Amino acid sequence: MGAGSTLSAITMQVAAAMGVAVAALALALAGQMHAQVGGQVLLQDFHLAFLAVAAVGALALWHYRQVPADVGAGMLAGKAA
Repeated sequence: MGAGSTLSAITMQVAAAMGVAVAALALALAGQMHAQVGGQVLLQDFHLAFLAVAAVGALALWHYRQVPADVGAGMLAGKAA
């Protein structure tokens, strides 16, 4: 169980770091679209960045859609015994 917990913790940290990187990239790109303001970040830029991060998160749903519905049945059967 320890190795699985370690792998899970590392995966969560990497996912969080990638989320920050995607958000920063999206915010920078959205800021470039409004360059006439003088380099200031606008509220609209944050809206676009949050939508970009949400879109990346929604891509994970495609993977989880393929997981069989009874994938955890063995764990539940073990607890009942």
